[in-house]
Amino acid sequence: MFDRIQYESWQIVFPIVGFLLLFGIFILLVIRISRLPKSKVRHLAHLPFDEEDKDKKDEPTGPGQS
Repeated sequence: MFDRIQYESWQIVFPIVGFLLLFGIFILLVIRISRLPKSKVRHLAHLPFDEEDKDKKDEPTGPGQS
């Protein structure tokens, strides 16, 4: 079935460019994440569990609320 598909020489460029862009973005993200300082990683790991944010959410906010 795939033997009948004939690519023009310029059409093969699009999948190759797409793959190279995706691969390049992936490599850049891996490099950037691996170079993060350990203190920043710890801070980001505990973000959903910060007690400061929990206390702020319990306070009423908005117009007319005291």
